[in-house]
Amino acid sequence: MLNPKPKPTKPLLGWNELDDLLQANFSKIVKEKSPSATINLNEYNLSFSEIEREAIKNGYKVENLGNDYVKFT
Repeated sequence: MLNPKPKPTKPLLGWNELDDLLQANFSKIVKEKSPSATINLNEYNLSFSEIEREAIKNGYKVENLGNDYVKFT
């Protein structure tokens, strides 16, 4: 038997969490591979255009993968 469907309790992520993720992924040395990070926009309280503008300004390449996924290289 199932329990009642839970209500979401985790808040959406913001700039601090995105920066932490990018810093962690791009600080690693990865053998034979360029570092990258992929996020799901549905988990963030930021729009794609906001993220893209700020990321490009700070040296990242941004690719919209569709289905609300964004890849940073």
